[in-house]
Amino acid sequence: MSANSVSRLKQQWEVEYDQSRKRDLSKRRYVYILADDIYCKVRMDDKLYLPVVIGVDNTSYKEVIAVVDGYRESEVSWLEVLSQLTCQDINISP
Repeated sequence: MSANSVSRLKQQWEVEYDQSRKRDLSKRRYVYILADDIYCKVRMDDKLYLPVVIGVDNTSYKEVIAVVDGYRESEVSWLEVLSQLTCQDINISP
């Protein structure tokens, strides 16, 4: 891929990411919430760390609720991803 294509795709993904972070989840009902870490190999010697929170509804549909580009498994990374959740009304069914 050319540098221009990569740049254009990155801009598009940033817009989509911002939209997903700002979406209203107050009408969604989750049966449970999963929190986990994902490591992606970016280069030969570099890994990308992503703390992820996923909600699962009563039909077993899974939806990414929050994800950030973190720094290893650290308190700071998890505080950043969880702070996204405190700004939103998330309903968890009993």
